[in-house]
Order: sequence, then structure tokens, then C-alpha cells
Amino acid sequence: DAELSELRDAILKIAQQQNHMGRKIPIRWLQLKSKLVEMEKQGRKYCNLQDVMDAAGSSVVPQGVTAEENAATVLRFFHLCGDIFFFNTPELFNFVVLDPQWFMDVQKTIITIPKFRDHEVKEAWALLETTGVLEDTLVEYVWGKRQEELECDLIAHKEELLHMMEQFDLVLQCSDESVDEAGEGSSRPRKATYFVPSLLTTVKESLNLYPEGTKCSKPIFVVFDDKFFPVGVFARVV
Repeated sequence: DAELSELRDAILKIAQQQNHMGRKIPIRWLQLKSKLVEMEKQGRKYCNLQDVMDAAGSSVVPQGVTAEENAATVLRFFHLCGDIFFFNTPELFNFVVLDPQWFMDVQKTIITIPKFRDHEVKEAWALLETTGVLEDTLVEYVWGKRQEELECDLIAHKEELLHMMEQFDLVLQCSDESVDEAGEGSSRPRKATYFVPSLLTTVKESLNLYPEGTKCSKPIFVVFDDKFFPVGVFARVV
């Protein structure tokens, strides 16, 4: 297809103009990458920061930089190259995804509505499909049943996986703060609730989208009065 070839050439041209193209990197970074690839080939889907530092061995760390900071810098570079997934945040700095495709398979289990649904969570699936609301109970049920298939104790790493999904804007967590009858904050425990932006539907009543006592960590939607859609927003919506 001529148009596809033209598009591919245009993408390649733009990619070659990026400031990281042709950048020289230390040979020890490539050696570390080879070790991470080998770990993935051995069946490991993820590892922690200490595993990365152990794989790096006694390589020289730049002066004034800790081993952890150095490892994070290298991992961030590999992340930008698309080789791994790594976010240097308090929740995720110790969770390195070695196989990005594996992570995609994991997140698809809860943001893709199945044709046949388990009776035990049928109502939770219906809620997700009709409102875009993802309940924690559904996450635990689905991941609990898919652990062998996805070769991971998904429940043990549920928080990390959900935080990573938030980084990609695949889900948005609502505040778990409950509100008592007087409207003041309460310490009553409550299961986490998430919104799946790709499954959000039009809701005419705001109370249906924002139930009383629920706070959302990020904006859910933006309405543009003019027929203008900012370029920077498009990728996040898609």
C-alpha cells in the first residue's frame, strides 16, 4: 500500500530527528541490557531494582551518583527505547517489567470485556461495561484465576500493576475516602475503585459519575466548546 509506505517513511524520518538517535551510550549499558534480555528469555517477566544492580555487577558508577540512581537512569533509557517498562516513582521504582508484551496481556484481562463472564462476578463485568467503573473485587477475581496462564502471582503484585496501568492512563483510581452522614471524612475501610477511560460512557446525571463521597484523582473528561482538539490530547485519548 503506497499510503502505508509513505506513512512509514514519514515516521522513520521523524524518529531519526529525535535527540536520542545516534547518542553514544556506555558499553556497560549494552552489557546490562543483554543480561536483562537473558533474564526475560529464562521466563522472568519482571524483576526488582536489586536484581538490576546485581546484573550490572561491579560496573563503574559515576561520581556523586548512587548505585540505585545509576540503575534508574539506565532503566529509564531502556524504557524510552521500548525495551522494558520502568517508572522511577515511589510505587514503581522497585518493579521492572522485562517483557512489555506480558504487561499488555495482563492489563487486557480487565479492560477488555469478555464475551462469556463468570457468574460470580457477572454484575461487576456489567458495571464495567456500562459505566467504565472497575471494582477492586473484579480485579482480584480475574487476576486470581489467570495467574498460571500469565506466569505470575498477579495478586501479590496487584498494586504495582495497577499503578503502572495508571502511569499509562489505562485506569484512574478514585479516592478511597469515605464520607459519613454529616459529610465529613471517615476512616471506614473501603475497597478501591477505578475508572477505565476507554470504557467511559456518556452519563447525564453527575451523581452517577461521581457518587456521593467519591473523589477522583484525575479529571475524567474534558468538553471543548469549539471544534478544536489539541494535538497533545489525542495520544492520551487513543
